[in-house]
Amino acid sequence: MTLTVNGNVLNSEARTLADFFTQKAIETRHIIVELNQEVLPKNADFSSILLNEGDDITGLQVCGFG
Repeated sequence: MTLTVNGNVLNSEARTLADFFTQKAIETRHIIVELNQEVLPKNADFSSILLNEGDDITGLQVCGFG
């Protein structure tokens, strides 16, 4: 299926958001995820979020300063 990820169009065979992150080797502990312009809760179960053709995923990495 075709997805838009951080503004880039790409093809993916992932069925869930968790599958997508695993396939791309993305660590999700320190990111904020937006799916189709909706910010997902920090404790969202990515394995239960199904992806659909044309979904728009945005990921923002959180950095702490100390």
